Amino acid sequence: MTISNNTINKLLPLLRPLMENESQRRGYLIRALGTNNPLLHRLVLHTPTNVFIPNLVNELVSFGEISSGKPALCVLLEVIYEDVGEDVQHVLYEQLQCIKNELNKNKNVVALTSISKEQVSCDEQSPFGEKNTNLTKTKNNTHINEYVEYLVLEELLKIGEWQQADQETKIILLKLFGKQRDNGLGVKEIRALPCEVICTIDKLWKKYSHEKFGLSVQKQIWQDLKLNDSKNQSILFKLKKIFGKADQQVYNDKDKDKDKWYCFAEKVGWYQENNWISYQNLSFELNHVKGNLPYCRGWWKGMRYQYEAKRFSELMLKVEKCSISMMIAIVIMLNFIEIV
Repeated sequence: MTISNNTINKLLPLLRPLMENESQRRGYLIRALGTNNPLLHRLVLHTPTNVFIPNLVNELVSFGEISSGKPALCVLLEVIYEDVGEDVQHVLYEQLQCIKNELNKNKNVVALTSISKEQVSCDEQSPFGEKNTNLTKTKNNTHINEYVEYLVLEELLKIGEWQQADQETKIILLKLFGKQRDNGLGVKEIRALPCEVICTIDKLWKKYSHEKFGLSVQKQIWQDLKLNDSKNQSILFKLKKIFGKADQQVYNDKDKDKDKWYCFAEKVGWYQENNWISYQNLSFELNHVKGNLPYCRGWWKGMRYQYEAKRFSELMLKVEKCSISMMIAIVIMLNFIEIV
């Protein structure tokens, strides 16, 4: 179940004065939900207010009802209602009614993040013999961005919290497939990523990093590497060549993709001196190398290193296809405007 960005934006000015510090936040949550509610352990209470509130609202909505007919979000707002003046109470009461109507309306709607057997398209096979899982093909898919929450991501990018923004990007993508934070994406999910989501995420990253970070920035680096294979061989392949373990004559396409992957990782600061840099030791500074973020290597399912090149190649292919689709859509729209 989700709630609209418009509703969250209306709640922000009402909740901001009451959620300024960790003590206030914990106090209201305990009064509303009790001391043993798992949400208290899931929520990060020390984030900036404009990040915390949207995240809190989304978590409460996802949690659902505390008891029959009592949504967690509404219970919290009712507790807050008791502590504010009459002018704020009037506005808060109106918002409560709107939220209850919105939540009730969504109760019988199948969430886009759940993928059932009836919703799966089995036409496409992955290289590993997996059937390709697509998101629900309904009329809602044409406006999938209405169901994806970007507010937290945008706030984090706006204030330059690059590492948290990177983690939020992964959460957005995993939620599309009903996956938890410690899960990952396989080839079938990468192929099924909606172009609207990919393009929106890319646009936000590029906007707030001044074109330094983003999926399309990474795609351009990847394509540049493909233009000159011999010039852009990674340190790993060069070492193999020096010690006689790499034969240029049998350097096939699979090897080229793998070598380009290591070369790309070197260029964006993920791989140095024949070793992968751990996530904790990555640089999350704007002045770091171009294309460093988002760290899509953290999106994969657990697997052996040799399969990573395939995952990344599929992701870049998807980004390219989405870029072309968006360009075609713009051209069609412009032609339609001229005709009208």
